[in-house]
Amino acid sequence: MSAIDVIVVPDFAGPAARLFEARTLLFLGSWLEHQGASRSWPLRLACIGQAPDSVRELARRCQAQVTSFEPLALPESYLTNKIRGLELPSQTGRVLLVDVDTLILNDLSPFLELGECLALAP
Repeated sequence: MSAIDVIVVPDFAGPAARLFEARTLLFLGSWLEHQGASRSWPLRLACIGQAPDSVRELARRCQAQVTSFEPLALPESYLTNKIRGLELPSQTGRVLLVDVDTLILNDLSPFLELGECLALAP
């Protein structure tokens, strides 16, 4: 396996939409700067609501696919909409679901050495 789908789920439909816009722009900027050998990996934004123009433009520069979803009608939780990212069909057979407030500071290709795995974080 030579790539992993990288998926980020920003929430532009909720009360923190402006905060998610800033975080998404920082994530995308760090992707452009530090993607290294993972440059060819599929980058996807599974947006809750419509992405602002600033995010769409930077996503285009990153060659990222932007998809919009309605919020899930589940009990209030800050995590429920993150599973929308898993609704996107995988291009590689592997998915790295990344929080939007993550900054990419180095090439992600060493993740390929992990093989088949499942990782969770609180």
